[in-house]
Amino acid sequence: MRSLRIRFVSIGLILFPGVGLAQTQESSRAHALRGCWKLEVGTFKLTDSVHVDRGQTTSLPRLIELDTLTGRGLFDRPIGHVVRGLDKVPHYQEGYFRFPHPNTVEVNWTNGFTGMTLTFPFDTAVMRGRADAWTDYGGGEWAPITIRRAACPS
Repeated sequence: MRSLRIRFVSIGLILFPGVGLAQTQESSRAHALRGCWKLEVGTFKLTDSVHVDRGQTTSLPRLIELDTLTGRGLFDRPIGHVVRGLDKVPHYQEGYFRFPHPNTVEVNWTNGFTGMTLTFPFDTAVMRGRADAWTDYGGGEWAPITIRRAACPS
């Protein structure tokens, strides 16, 4: 029985060698980003022809915390790592961040009907990218963003 388990593990490592490595790399990137970040948002512009709800673009948190705990998506599905808006803005309290590509960070807050996605290249000090607000009825707006490492409040 023991030799059978060893064979299955060996076969798994041969067939799926990068799975553990990818998870380890994502975990190390999440640890590198852990802490507080100051969010600076530019002016939102219309993506197509339908605006989003005003509160989505006017009340983003100014301070966010990235954590290594497992984040939760819709229906409490585990995804990525936890992001918290520390300004207690209703739309942006807890969301998740992940790494859809090796050098890209994506932060998401959504309730399934509206959402905000921040996308930027991975860096441990300053990241510049794009904020995309969206709605289920086709509304969309975007703005340039910068996040900078900041001290966490006590």
